[in-house]
Amino acid sequence: MSRKPPFVLYCLREMGCPLYEIVRAAYASFELQEQDDPGVHVDGIIGGDGVTRLALRILRVNLYDEEYTEIWARVSGDKALVEGFDRQLRLAKEIYFQQVYSNKFNRVLRILISKNKCSRCLSNASCGKCPLVSTPLGSMAKSIVITPMGALYEFIVARGSAYDELRRWGCEPVHSHGIDEYDYMLTEKQELAIVYAYLMGYYSFPRRISLKGLAAKLGLSVSTLAELLRRAEAKVVDAFVRHELPHYIVGRALYGSQQTSVVEERLSPRQRVDRAKTKHEIEEAALV
Repeated sequence: MSRKPPFVLYCLREMGCPLYEIVRAAYASFELQEQDDPGVHVDGIIGGDGVTRLALRILRVNLYDEEYTEIWARVSGDKALVEGFDRQLRLAKEIYFQQVYSNKFNRVLRILISKNKCSRCLSNASCGKCPLVSTPLGSMAKSIVITPMGALYEFIVARGSAYDELRRWGCEPVHSHGIDEYDYMLTEKQELAIVYAYLMGYYSFPRRISLKGLAAKLGLSVSTLAELLRRAEAKVVDAFVRHELPHYIVGRALYGSQQTSVVEERLSPRQRVDRAKTKHEIEEAALV
């Protein structure tokens, strides 16, 4: 067994997967739209704010039968790009899909891909296995997100030799951190507090009980219960963003905190006003 503690490693990997080709096609289509519509802005594959605009998170891969590979995936990102992915998926030959869940920016899909379409990808994979599920001994792919740049793998590496093996497989390390940074596991008290608050209607809208009322029922001080809930909520939100909104995680892995600017711009009225003023000033300067 390895004496080194396990760690988390993010790697980019080029691949010939048909889904990667569809993601690229959706992006290429969006870039053409940008040329025709000055109001649409995108700066290459990664936005100028450091956020990936389209990501396809692999949820599960089943080697369905001799003819098809079944892939469950979540696509998320800008609305226009998600819709573009949907169009490209409909145009693809020998690929069939079923939409399981959908909203404006997030869709869960069940996709069947003909093994004929997978042949190029499988021929380059070690042991002839699908590169979405095959990893070196001593490593586990915790998440796989297909982006226009390639597949971004989030590996848990428990064996030192697996790191070198991953590089030989064509994986390019881009970021790593200690396993202890995974901090979504609730303590028993945090779990009990957040579940009790949920059952009592604290998270309903409107609330059916106040924080003070919850604390009184539990025989805890308001400050103690507030801290328990804040810590539990932070872990729940962290897990939600990591698993349900993969395009933000890709941006964080590759570009760190730069991605926060897009959230500020979209959410803050002041940011939108400032941007509009800047655009107006540029247009006025061009007329001088």
